[in-house]
Formats: sequence, C-alpha cells, structure tokens
Amino acid sequence: MSQDESVRASDSYATMHSGLVKRIETSIKELEKERQRMEKQSERWKSDLDKLKEQLDSAKDNVHDEKSKRRELLSAQAERHKWIVEDLNCRIVDLEIMLDKEKKLKNSARQEKRDAWKSAQHHRHVAESRFEKWQEQKLSKEEFHEALRSQIALNRNQKAVMDKMKEQLVSKMEKKELEKTFIGRGGAVWPNWFVRLICELLVNGTDPSAIPANIASMYEALYDEAPSDLPSVNFVRECRVLVQLIGETVVAMRLASSTNWLEIFFDGTTRRQTPFQALLVSVLGDDGVTIEPMILSSCIFVEDEDAEHQVEALLRKVS
Repeated sequence: MSQDESVRASDSYATMHSGLVKRIETSIKELEKERQRMEKQSERWKSDLDKLKEQLDSAKDNVHDEKSKRRELLSAQAERHKWIVEDLNCRIVDLEIMLDKEKKLKNSARQEKRDAWKSAQHHRHVAESRFEKWQEQKLSKEEFHEALRSQIALNRNQKAVMDKMKEQLVSKMEKKELEKTFIGRGGAVWPNWFVRLICELLVNGTDPSAIPANIASMYEALYDEAPSDLPSVNFVRECRVLVQLIGETVVAMRLASSTNWLEIFFDGTTRRQTPFQALLVSVLGDDGVTIEPMILSSCIFVEDEDAEHQVEALLRKVS
C-alpha cells in the first residue's frame, strides 16, 4: 500500500470515529434528558398516588363512620320493632283468649237454646200423646167389644181359609223322583225338570263340580231323604252347551223382534295361539229410551286373524 492511501484511510477512520463519538454523545444527552423527564414524571405520579391514598383513607374513615352510624340506627330500630312485635303478640294472645271465651259462651247459649227447644218439643209430644190417649179412651166399651168380636171372627175365617189352602197344597204337591228314565236300547235320560234345574244353577254362576252336591242338599231338605241317584260332573259340564244354545235362541228371538239394531261391537283375543271373536249387539228397549246390550256370542272361532276372515266368521254367525 502506498503512503497516500494510508493517509487517506487514516483520515477516513478519524472522520468516522469522530462522527460516531458525536452520535453517542448526542444519544447520551437525549437519554439523560429522558431520564430527568421520567424522574419528574415519577415524582408527579408519586405525589398523585399519595394524594389518592390520602383520599382513600379519608373515604374509608367516612365509610366506617357511616357504617357504624347505620349499625347503631338499625340496632335501635330492631330493638324498637322487637318491643312492638312482643307487645302485638301479647295483645293477639289476649284477643284470642277473649275470642275463645266468646265462642264458648256462644256455643253454650246455642246448646241451651237447643236443649230448651228439645225439651219443649218433648213436652209438646207428651201432651199430644196424652191428649190422643184420652180421646181414644173416650170410646165406648160397646164399640170396642164390637170391633174385637168382628176381628176375632175375621181371624177365624182367615185361619179356616189358610188351613184349606194348606190341605190343597199338600194334596197337590207330588214327590219328584230323582232318577233316570230309560228310553230303550240301553239309553237313559234325566227328566226335563232336573235338566232345567241344572241349567238354572249354571246361569246363576254355580261351579259345575258343586252342582251335584247342591242338588243332593236341596233334595234332602225338601223330602227329608237322600236322592237315589245324582248326575255326574261331566253331565253337568255338558249342560253348559245347552245353556249356550238356549241363550243364543233367546237372543235370536229378541233380535228378530227388534226393528233396529242400534249398536254392534266386536272384540277379539287369542288363547293358546287360537284366535276367536266376541259379538255384542244393542237394541232399543221396550220403553223406547233405554238401550239393551246382548251378547250374541262370546266365542267365535276364525280361520285367520286378518280382517277378511273375521268378517266372514261374524257374518256366518249372524246369518
């Protein structure tokens, strides 16, 4: 490197160094000014904070004093209200005691009034009954004896008529033999009156297994002897079919005589996977107002549970 270039480089470095020093000094001065400004700002903030603390302490003291005054005021008011409430409660108790006394006096007066009215009614009734007895005793003895003689004659005639009717009833009453009637070829049937009796017991709800024992008890009570034969429980159960036929016949006759079927109801269910339907028909009663429901059938078996087969089964039953 030549001497001129070294000199120029040295001058350039010196110029750069002097410029950098000036900028640093300028920055230091600005920072010093900023620090002084911030210190002044900090002092103002500290002063404001102290003032705010003083105001806060003063406000707290005021709040505390106000709370103390409020507590004392509320305490005094509560004490006054307590005395007022106690005084009112004492007055209420006194008034309730007075009211109870008045109610007792009122009830006592009402009871005395009722007793007096009952006593007056009793004395009035006694007086009226005595007056009636006195009037009855005014009847002459001849009239009394005449009425007595006519009553005795009437009783005698009634007794004669009753004795005659008893004799006729005993003579007409025949003892019914409880035994089967043979119809030939080894067959035997029970009499019609006996079958009607079984059907009547079934309609009244008697259990089929209890009907033979009931018939034996009735027969022994009527004729003072045990029956020679009794139906089996199986025969009694078979009579339920007869009761069903009789019921369906009566219902058919009633429906045939009716000009209008007002209502018809259906109800279906299953037992052991077997579907069946119940059919109820209601007709107008004889008085023209009431509706009489009748069970046409309580067990109509259907081939299938669909609507078509159910309608066919019900139509077959009705027709």
